[in-house]
Amino acid sequence: SHESGLTLQQYADAKKLPISFLQDVGVSEIPNYAGGPAVKIIYDVPDGDTDVVRFRTALDGESRFKWRKGSKPIPYGLNPRRISEARQAGYLVIVEGESDAQTCWFHDVPAIGIPGASQYKSLLNRYGLYLAGVERLIVLVEPDSGGETVLKQVGATTLKERIWTFDLGEYKDISALHLAQPENFSGLLRESLDRATLWTDFESRAKRQRRKELWSECRELAETPDILDRVVDLVGELGVTGETSNIRLLYLVLTSRLLPKIVNAVIKGPSSGGKSFILSKVLELFPDSATYELSGFSERVLAYGDEDLSHRFLVLYEAGGITHDFSEYLLRSLLSEGKIRYEFVEKTSEGLQPRLIERSGPCGFITTTTATSLHPENETRLLTLNVSDSPQHTRQVLLREAEGQGKTPNLKSFIAFQQWLENGECDVAIPFSTTLAKSIPEQALGVVRIRRDFPSVLNLIRAAAIMHQESRKKVDGVIQACRCDYEIVRNLVQDVISHGLEVSVSASIRETVEAVADLETKSGASVTNRALGNALRIGSNAASRRTRVASSIGYLNDGGTSRPKRYSVGEPMPSEVEVFPDADTLGLVCDCAVKSKGINTPLPREIDSDGWAVI
Repeated sequence: SHESGLTLQQYADAKKLPISFLQDVGVSEIPNYAGGPAVKIIYDVPDGDTDVVRFRTALDGESRFKWRKGSKPIPYGLNPRRISEARQAGYLVIVEGESDAQTCWFHDVPAIGIPGASQYKSLLNRYGLYLAGVERLIVLVEPDSGGETVLKQVGATTLKERIWTFDLGEYKDISALHLAQPENFSGLLRESLDRATLWTDFESRAKRQRRKELWSECRELAETPDILDRVVDLVGELGVTGETSNIRLLYLVLTSRLLPKIVNAVIKGPSSGGKSFILSKVLELFPDSATYELSGFSERVLAYGDEDLSHRFLVLYEAGGITHDFSEYLLRSLLSEGKIRYEFVEKTSEGLQPRLIERSGPCGFITTTTATSLHPENETRLLTLNVSDSPQHTRQVLLREAEGQGKTPNLKSFIAFQQWLENGECDVAIPFSTTLAKSIPEQALGVVRIRRDFPSVLNLIRAAAIMHQESRKKVDGVIQACRCDYEIVRNLVQDVISHGLEVSVSASIRETVEAVADLETKSGASVTNRALGNALRIGSNAASRRTRVASSIGYLNDGGTSRPKRYSVGEPMPSEVEVFPDADTLGLVCDCAVKSKGINTPLPREIDSDGWAVI
């Protein structure tokens, strides 16, 4: 019992392992631990000179394990000799707990142990670099809830492409097989290892099954001709007033997480403008698997964190939460490469050694800010969405607040829809991409930023096609984007892209510059933010934000160091340039659905042997 403790002899007898062998692998007995004997298990630390120790005080019971004070969980058996043997063998068995690992070692099977089912993700992510060069990482999945946890955990690791899974049939774990079949252990284990399957194959089967289960919940939404109309209505029910284009574009951006290249965005606007509120409400339509939300992070958390970021959005509710230059650098790596590779030198028991940390992606990024611009290197990697600061919009917000909130809408079908998309294939072809590239006007080609913005536009078109795949043609399983997808995206990004390229001017900035010109003409003097705010009925703070933007791109002169700031008209504003032509100019036709009596009928789909549509 736990009360009487556990001796090394009792442990050896229970596991049918010789005491001399256990002592050779660092297992010993201490006579008095919490009132009785305990088995002491030493964990080799690969990158330090202080051993990690765990005590076992009983053979059974939830509280039978205790970590020594100051010890933190690491994989058991992670030392250079064992990993070298695994590289030579071409495989490494990963089991739960020390006794299973010890049993493998006794039979000359290369193995490491993870101290608990819930530790697989964090420990394999953190220490996976030590397993470099091992061809197969073969994970034992036990037939219980812990096994289900292990499957989910390994699927969230950076090593999942190299992970294989197996079970032992009627035997729960390695130790159980050894106790029942000590003479036949090696042969039976080898047979089980030979039947191991790639985790990615398991994932594919699980995704297909999950997709079938989700279909009944989201079918009506998935077959809707314009899903973004439904999104706008629902976000409106959640309390967002107006901001229709921003809601649509945010939803498309977030759906792009399913692609190999993800579109990133920043929402800009004055304090109290509703930036974070809009974002948070759109996010309610997505499952937790879509995002990783933070208010801020420390300098190196993007490198050292163990949260899986693959095909997810890192959401930072205020760009000011990035407080270090090194954080900015890591973020740029994430935005450009879709992953982080960070190599540094650390102190180990063998002296200074290089260490490489990799956070795999692709990963997207969305943030909000009151600033008119971000770090220049980040600014060009993000689509900019601006919230409205107009008095008319403020009136609508106040009226909505006065009316009070209605009932909370049912989000279940929208969340199920995004999960359904996650569990399907997301390969999209854009048949007109070359035609579109050739149509970009010369004024836009003169701005290098178009080289980053154009791929983002293509990926938004792909996201639109993925969302509406039930009414899109497929060729060899690849979704074919069509005119409808282009029109959806063009209507949303035409102004966003042209303003970013400075080949056109937003309505608010044009209004601001024209108001300054009018006031300057009437008074014969430069204009303060207060005077401008009064003229536009937006207040001096909102006017200040607008004048900072206009002066940063040269349309206003800011008067240097004068206090209060005074503005005068600067360079002429450009005439409006359409970066993306309309669908008729491109010669696009709509072949996404058969229309009859105003009803959109999805194209007939190929049906598999189970009666389900082939994706």
